[in-house]
Amino acid sequence: MRVREWLLAGLVGMGLGIVLLGLGEGLVGGEGGWCYAAQEEFPGEVVGPIGTVVENFGTGYIDWKRGDLQAYGYGAEPEGVRGPRARVWAIRIARVDAQRNLAEIVAGVRVTARTYVRNLAEVEDVIRTEVNAFLQGVQISPPQRLEDGTWRVKAFAPLHGPQGLSYRLYPHLLRPSQPGGDTGGYTGLVVDARKVDLRAGLAPIIRDPERTEVWNAECAGLDYVLRAGAVEYTDSLEEALTRSRAGKRPLVVKAQGVTGETRTDPVVTAADGLKIAPLERRRRAQGRPLVFVSLTGTRTLLTGEVEGKKVIIPVSPFQRVVIVLKKNGEEAPKQETPTRS
Repeated sequence: MRVREWLLAGLVGMGLGIVLLGLGEGLVGGEGGWCYAAQEEFPGEVVGPIGTVVENFGTGYIDWKRGDLQAYGYGAEPEGVRGPRARVWAIRIARVDAQRNLAEIVAGVRVTARTYVRNLAEVEDVIRTEVNAFLQGVQISPPQRLEDGTWRVKAFAPLHGPQGLSYRLYPHLLRPSQPGGDTGGYTGLVVDARKVDLRAGLAPIIRDPERTEVWNAECAGLDYVLRAGAVEYTDSLEEALTRSRAGKRPLVVKAQGVTGETRTDPVVTAADGLKIAPLERRRRAQGRPLVFVSLTGTRTLLTGEVEGKKVIIPVSPFQRVVIVLKKNGEEAPKQETPTRS
């Protein structure tokens, strides 16, 4: 089944999963930072801002900074039908249109440097099932009648958190790990990527000039990324330094380029790569030995399983990462991705 077909098929049973907010009601999200009110005014002709942190799809957009997805749908009252019946028909059409548009936006979400959600869903039945379940839980705003007589609604959902898209995907993408370790006194990691053409994704990997992994989502720990996502995106270095995720003394590095088909992986210098993932740490993680923490807190290296659970050593001790992208509408200078030295 082609990706468009299964996405649209996933809309068939969405009636039970849709919440139509009544007048005076609101929906406020948690850690993902999404917040909507039923009386919220729709934007004018602009569907959404255009930029890196906020990606415009024409029918809606992804806000990587706030952590949500939104899509709009439109419906016209059928000719020859008047009164409440015509309004009901138009609103129903608008809702289906918004749901379809949101499904197509979800399919275009970048996951890794090589994959979009649509790629994973085409080859993995479990991912297709998870995405369809996510689509059944999207929220629908109250309808708004436009000046030309058509009706418009908004479908929206969070990227992260228990109701988010990443919550459905991460357990199938990441292995259990024991995050943490000596970070040299730094409280977090900030990657300044304002000078390169980096794109936001659910599971980016930070690499050195040799394309060696120096950080990936497993370093943050599955429990944390399920609640808040693998990384946090912003378009201001000043703001990044104030985020709780960065802490009071973050390590700040500059991206020198990007790699990957979807351009989600920043490339840092060899020196910065050593700060993020020291060689000793890399050697331990390279063979993927199992690491466990006993009830007494003592770390033990094992080659088997403990209570049936495997835990790997993350390549980097840094758990919290903030990535700074160029501002909306700001063009990044043209440059080649750094070559291997």
